[in-house]
Amino acid sequence: SHLKPLIIMKKITLFISMLAISAAVFSQSCPIGTSGSFTQVGSTWTLTFNYTATGNKNFKIMVYCGSTVLLDTCQTVKGDGTLTYTGLICAGGIDALSATFEGRSGSCNATPCSNFQILPPGGGPLPVRLGSFFAKRINNTVALNWKTETEINSKEFILERKTGASFVAVATIAAANRVTGSSYAHTDNNTNKGVTLYRLKIVDIDGSFTYSNVSAVKGTATVSDFTVFPNPSNGNAKVTISDISEPTDVQLVDLSGRVIKKFSLTNTNTVELNSLQKGMYMIRITNKTSGESSTQKLSVVN
Repeated sequence: SHLKPLIIMKKITLFISMLAISAAVFSQSCPIGTSGSFTQVGSTWTLTFNYTATGNKNFKIMVYCGSTVLLDTCQTVKGDGTLTYTGLICAGGIDALSATFEGRSGSCNATPCSNFQILPPGGGPLPVRLGSFFAKRINNTVALNWKTETEINSKEFILERKTGASFVAVATIAAANRVTGSSYAHTDNNTNKGVTLYRLKIVDIDGSFTYSNVSAVKGTATVSDFTVFPNPSNGNAKVTISDISEPTDVQLVDLSGRVIKKFSLTNTNTVELNSLQKGMYMIRITNKTSGESSTQKLSVVN
């Protein structure tokens, strides 16, 4: 008989513990969007969003008119409810309006745990919004980098290169498909001596696609930049060529067009010009493969 109170107490303790665990798990659940819509009120639009949530949760909310951001906010919610945003102006009408609601069980900076989208009627998946796309030559390779501002229903990026009459695919990179956007990088082996054009084919899950802007990068045979120091000079100067990758001629020319000195560089990128007479000169460097040239003035004041 003395054991019964102890057993009852253990059951009560176990029940309380189970309630505490259940409450902790329940409080960590993700807020979920259930429905949403845009309605027109006069010349503006109202966005209504319904959701379920337990405890204090957050939604990261982005509203667009085409590619223009109308609303970018984080809203704290508690329990089931409705969010309403009024006075939204979009000249493109309902066909241009879209919205995303990312649920977060923690703070606004936490990793999203749910995603609710309101897409344009009949518009299909929202396109990837590309923030930047750059190409830069590094010796015999080209470094390509791009960033997206948002990705919804995106599948992949097909990197295309044009060195002749048409673009050809050189790499396929899977999309991260993050609503908040991502960063990407790819290195392309490229020894083309002329200018190369690059672009991205941005493919959605349903197979639809768009193209990025075109980014150009110089060829290996393009004339390099160079510096002359000191300039003005007291009669001695040094010519230094950056990123030299092809045989290059360096000429010192006077104002009458007469070549005073000439050097051919293959294994070095520096030329010393010594014992120059007072006057104005032109220094011309020429890529021997492509024939392209670049010129700078040199003033000698001794």
